[in-house]
Amino acid sequence: MKKLFSVILLISLSLGAMAQLTMTQTDPAGASATVNTNADTSYHTIDLAGQTKNYEKLLFVIAGTKTSGTVAGNVTLWGSVDNSRWFAVYGGTNAVPDTSITTQALSDADNNIVFQVDGTRWRYYRVRVITSGTQVSSYVSKLHARKVAN
Repeated sequence: MKKLFSVILLISLSLGAMAQLTMTQTDPAGASATVNTNADTSYHTIDLAGQTKNYEKLLFVIAGTKTSGTVAGNVTLWGSVDNSRWFAVYGGTNAVPDTSITTQALSDADNNIVFQVDGTRWRYYRVRVITSGTQVSSYVSKLHARKVAN
């Protein structure tokens, strides 16, 4: 019984260490996702005000849903200290876990794109989704972050 309690405690502590933060979408207030139509660009931004260097791992998850047409384009992760000048952020993916990726291509289907970043180097992070072709698709971005132990 003690072992079971210890395992449950360990799992709850490890799950509690991961925070989920919602990124601001570019659609009007209340929208659950941004909709890109044909050649379009959408932005998903988060402000980590006062939290710089407090996260050891960042996991950006971008979920794209194809509505119609032929989806093409790319997704890029950016960082900024002032929310006006943006720089490419190098991260990893599930397939390439090192930190050499800045852009990932969209496929002609529903898309699930992940950027893994070590450490918090920027106050602001932005996911930019650029679509092309004749299509309609929607995107939601979330940030999962693991805090640095105090």
